[in-house]
This record gives sequence, structure tokens and C-alpha cells, in this order.
Amino acid sequence: MRRSKEYISKDRKESLKILLINPFGIGDVLFSTPLIGILKEGNPALSVSYICNKRAYGVIEKCPSLDKIFVFEKGDYKELWKSDKKRFFKEFAQFIKDIQNERFDIAVDMSMGHQYGFFLKLIRIPERVGFNYKGRGRFHTKRLTFEGFNDKPIGEYYKDLLRLTGLGVRDKPIKIWWTEEENGYIQKFFDDKGLDRDDTIISIAPGGGVSFGKEKISFKRWPHAKFAQLADKVIEKIGAKVILVWGPGEEELIKTISDSMQNIPIIAPETTIRQMAALMSRCDCVVSNDAGPLHVAVASGARTVSIFGPSDQNVYGPYPKGERHITVTKGIGCSPCYKKFRTPDCKTLDCLSKLESEDVFMAVADQIKVLKRDVEAKR
Repeated sequence: MRRSKEYISKDRKESLKILLINPFGIGDVLFSTPLIGILKEGNPALSVSYICNKRAYGVIEKCPSLDKIFVFEKGDYKELWKSDKKRFFKEFAQFIKDIQNERFDIAVDMSMGHQYGFFLKLIRIPERVGFNYKGRGRFHTKRLTFEGFNDKPIGEYYKDLLRLTGLGVRDKPIKIWWTEEENGYIQKFFDDKGLDRDDTIISIAPGGGVSFGKEKISFKRWPHAKFAQLADKVIEKIGAKVILVWGPGEEELIKTISDSMQNIPIIAPETTIRQMAALMSRCDCVVSNDAGPLHVAVASGARTVSIFGPSDQNVYGPYPKGERHITVTKGIGCSPCYKKFRTPDCKTLDCLSKLESEDVFMAVADQIKVLKRDVEAKR
């Protein structure tokens, strides 16, 4: 017989089985990782599982606090529906059955849609918590009125959902977990390039930003020519080694930046998300667009300088905020203009195109100055 919610919530919190759901990108899943730590702290017997997509799977794959991870790739199921409906129904039914067999007590749904809520109700998860965005939270038992990520960091909205369960919330950093093997892959790269712990090493991630769609990727990216200027300044004025970090499909972008430079940068090897995190953790500072690599850098423990245009850095910026993270914006009157999940119809992108390399360089120089001061203080 299934335990009642009354019995669960008051007497047996430590034995709860909780399902977290976030079907979005790398940054969104990273913003949700504090929930895992919050739930497990002081309750080691509490079971936590997660549903994410393939792209974000690497973020949490090695998390020791997760009991199970279910991967749901919407695009794959759409393709399967087109090509083989019989197989679609079979595989989708098995996915639902696998979740149902876990007999979860609580589901925390960060999806903002109604589909997950419907299936959570269908398989009779007794407590279903989620956003009530445009009335889509109708299948949840507890709903958070929500119009978009507008006035505080995304991670705080996720914690608001957790508060609805009554399990208690505290501050936790975002995290990403990597293995010794992945660490060794980056160590070999550093050895091959002659990089030493005494070197000042700055990595620059000029790509990312696919969350706005390929047709509007420029809304997330500072111009490549500005990145080339920045990299040259960092090498010439700070004497640092610059590593250009890239992800799938960004090889041409990295070549364009490298070819535009007066100096010779170091090109990072092909990396997974976790290998990227291991690399960034070894750098003195990471420079990034408003994109997934920024949040990977934050989760790795690196200092960061991030560049923001249409998006609000107070919502989509480094989380949690702190002195280790500096955001740089042009500060024009119309920015930030990305609100309620609507990308503006802007032809000029002055918020990015008019932000000069010197502005970003000064932020990087400040980070290195503070870092060296801290090192000297420890001696």
C-alpha cells in the first residue's frame, strides 16, 4: 500500500523518493544542481533522481548524490513518431513505466509545460510541484505563479519550487562532477602545451548561446573580432597564456579568431562538458559569452568574466553571485531586452557590437590582480 502524504511529509522525510525534472539546456540544469545538495544534506537515505535531455546529461552523469538519471530527448521521440509509430509507442511506454516503477513520492517539475505534469499525474506521483506558466501547471498539486525569469536568478526560482514541498531550502553552489580520467585528459593537454601551474592561464569561450536558436545566435555572442582583440591584449599586457575553448560545431569560429590575432593562442582539444569543466578549473580566469560555458566555468570553481547583451545578467548571469564573477555590459538604455522568453527584433545589437575589447580586458585584469593579491596574502 502506498504511504500517505501525511505520513511521508511529517515522519519519514529521510526515506522520500524525489524526482527532479529539467528538460532544458546545460545552464538550466546547472542552475538546478543546488537542489540536489539541499535535498541530500542531512538526509543521506533520501533518494533523488533526475530527468534531463541528452545535451545536459553530462552535467549530472557523475553526480554521486543521484540515484537514477532518466534521459528524455524530445527530438528523438519526434523523429521516431515520423518513422516508426509502433516503436514510438513501445519506447515511450517503457520510459513511463520505468519512472512509474520507482514509485516516487514527490516530483519537482521545472519544465514550465503541461506535458510532464500530465504524465506525473497519470502515473500517480502523489505530490507534483511545478510552475504555473500560462496556466500550464494545472496537473500539479502545488503550483508557483510564474510569468518568466524576470527579477532574480533562475536558480532562485528553482529553489522556490522546492520550498513548496516543505523540505527546507538553504544556499548551495552550482556543481559539475568529473572523473580522474577526465582530469588526466586535461593534464596531458597541459603537459603537451608546456603549461605550468606558475603560468597565468586565461581561457576564452567565444561560442555557445544556442538557446536562442541558430538564427539568432548572434544575440548571445560578442563579435569574434572583439574576442581576437581581447586575446591579444591579455597576452601582451598581462603576459598570460590564452586557451581558446570550443564546443561542437565551433571549429570555424575558433579558426577565425585565431587567424585574426597578432599573437598565437593555444587551441583547446575537443572536450566533453566535464572535460571542459576540468580544463576551466585549472585556469586563472574564464571569459565567456552569456552561454552554457559560462555556467560550466562557475560550476568548476573558476573565476569568470562574462559578456551580456540582450539578457539580464542579474537573472541569467553567474549563480550564485560573488566577487569571483564579473559581468560586463554596455549599459545602453534598451538593454536588457530579452524578457518573458521573447527574443527582441533588433537589427543593430548595439549592446554587444559597441562593447569594446578594452572594457572586457579591464575586468580580466581586475580578476588577475585580485588573484595575485590573494596568492601573496597566503604566503
